[in-house]
Amino acid sequence: MPESSDKAAFDAAFEARAGNAPAMPDWSDLDKLALTCRMLAADGHESGVAGQITCRASEPDSIWTLRFGLGFDEATSGAFIRVGADLETLEGEGTPNPATRFHLWVYRHLPDVQCIVHTHPPHVSALSMLGEPLAVAHMDATLFHDDCAWLEAWPGLPIADDEGRIISAALGQKHAILLAHHGFLTAGSTIEQAAVMALMMERVARTQLLARARSAQSHRSGQRAGVARFSAQAAGDEHHLCLLRAAGLAPERRSGAGPRLRPLGAHRAGREVSRCRDRRRSAFSGLVARRLRCALFRHRLPPVSSPRNHDPISSRSGLPRPSAR
Repeated sequence: MPESSDKAAFDAAFEARAGNAPAMPDWSDLDKLALTCRMLAADGHESGVAGQITCRASEPDSIWTLRFGLGFDEATSGAFIRVGADLETLEGEGTPNPATRFHLWVYRHLPDVQCIVHTHPPHVSALSMLGEPLAVAHMDATLFHDDCAWLEAWPGLPIADDEGRIISAALGQKHAILLAHHGFLTAGSTIEQAAVMALMMERVARTQLLARARSAQSHRSGQRAGVARFSAQAAGDEHHLCLLRAAGLAPERRSGAGPRLRPLGAHRAGREVSRCRDRRRSAFSGLVARRLRCALFRHRLPPVSSPRNHDPISSRSGLPRPSAR
C-alpha cells in the first residue's frame, strides 16, 4: 500500500471495516440507565445520594430518574420513576432526588439533549476546588475540545430554580461543564454519549491532577536549588524537559509560579484536535456497548434480553448475586 499523509483516506478505510462491528444490544432506555449507573458506581462516581442520571421520557414534559435513596450500585431498570415538570412522580413508586430540579432547566435550554449525568467523583471534585477549568492537554481529553464549560462560582445546592438558571446558562451549547466546588454535568444527545463523557471526564481530571502534581514537584525542586524561574536548566536536563513536554507541560517564564498545563491546540493545529474529538465521538455507541458488557460481566448479569421475570436488572428479581466459586 503506498504511503499517504491524507488522514481522510485512513478514516474512510476504517469506517468501511467498522461496518461489520457488533451491533448495540437491544436494551431499553431504562436498561441503559440502570447499567450506566452500575458502570459509574464501579468507576468511583458513587457519592451517597449526591449525583443523578436522567433521560427524557417518550411522554412530553417528563423525565426518568432513579428514585431517591438508592445508590448507583443499587440501580435496576424498575427503580426508575417518571417525573413531571415540578418533579412530581407520574409513574413508579418513590420520589426523585430534589437536586434533579436543575436538570429540568438544562432540558428546557437544550431541546436536543436526551440524557444528563451529574456526579461528584473524586478527581473531578478535587479539580473543581483548584479554580481552573478542565485542560485539553492530552489526546484522551480531545473529547472535550471546545465542548466543556466552566462555572467558576458555586451557586449553592441545586434544589431551586436559581441554580438551574445559572448552570444551564453557563453550559451554553456545550455538552459538559465543570462546576466549581461541586462536580460535573454531561448532557448527551443519547444515553451512550452522556455516559461515556461522564466516564472520560473523571479520567481526564485524574490525568490533569497527576500532571499538576508533577509540575509542582519539579517547581519545588527548582526553588530549593535557588532557581528564579522554571526552565530547561532548572528542570535539570533535556531528558527531564522532554518528559514534561510529553505530559503537556510548557516551561513558564514567571517568577514564583510553576508551569501551567498547555492546551493541546498549542501543540497541533486546532483542526487536528477537532478531528480527534470527532473520531472519539463517532465511537460512542461501540464504546458504551463494550463498557456495558463489562458491567454485565462484573455484576454477573445475564443478557438484558432474557425474560423479564428472570432479569436481575428488573425490579422483580432484585440485585444480582456473585456466582459461587
